[in-house]
Amino acid sequence: MLFSPLTLGELELPNRLVMAPLTRLRSGEDGVPGPLVVEHYRQRASLGLIVSEGIYPSPAGRSYPGQPGLVTAEQIAAWKKVTNAVHAEGGRIFAQIMHGGRVSHADITGGHTIVGPSAVAIEGEVRTPTGKQPYPVPHALTIGELPVVMQEIVTGSINAIEAGFDGVELHSANGYLLHEFLAPNSNVRDDSYGGSPENRARFVIETVNAAVAAVGSSRVGIRISPEHGSRASPKRMRPMSVPRTRCWWTALPRSTSPTSAFCTTSPRVSWSRISGRASTARSW
Repeated sequence: MLFSPLTLGELELPNRLVMAPLTRLRSGEDGVPGPLVVEHYRQRASLGLIVSEGIYPSPAGRSYPGQPGLVTAEQIAAWKKVTNAVHAEGGRIFAQIMHGGRVSHADITGGHTIVGPSAVAIEGEVRTPTGKQPYPVPHALTIGELPVVMQEIVTGSINAIEAGFDGVELHSANGYLLHEFLAPNSNVRDDSYGGSPENRARFVIETVNAAVAAVGSSRVGIRISPEHGSRASPKRMRPMSVPRTRCWWTALPRSTSPTSAFCTTSPRVSWSRISGRASTARSW
């Protein structure tokens, strides 16, 4: 069963083994993946599907030194070498589009403002090219600024398809920007994008909708981690309950069907949206 083919809408997988994203940080200051990155993914092309490491869609969305991007023409051209290598070996690969939100520092983003749903900093320090620094208080995105950030994620998705990826996974887990909107410890807004689970999910759902409109429903997936607080200390962690997760999950537009994958890092909350229905599946 594990090694049998699987059809996911328009995507034909040779087997049911999927490689989860693995942070490599091998792309230097310019965020351009080189030969080592090409070889890393080529060696793993026999898997049914590869989900890439987190790729930033804008300079302000970069979380780590050495993280690759999908912003510049040079970065897109470099990723084409990766996807060509994977496809030459018979593989399939999705790009994980990851806006880091408040998980960053100006020394990492090149001076770009660190943003989040609310002006709530992460406790602790971040490693930067100049050494360890306290996490900064992020700029709380205004309602007028949200479409700009959303478009950055959408443009990153479009760039991924241009670079030859078979699809994208929007990173809404592990404390990064989309997860920050979902989590009550990082989203303390009192407008239509905060408060209730439905409001906290609004920006995520709108972003999924926009990505689907841009690249097609068969090429968009989303990853969440509902049992994790958004980079809070253990005393402040407030994970999303299963009912709350279902609350916003069922609000995802049907335009994401039939092949968008719903992937979670939490083993007790795991579905995959396939053929227009929710079904039990293992986490990616």
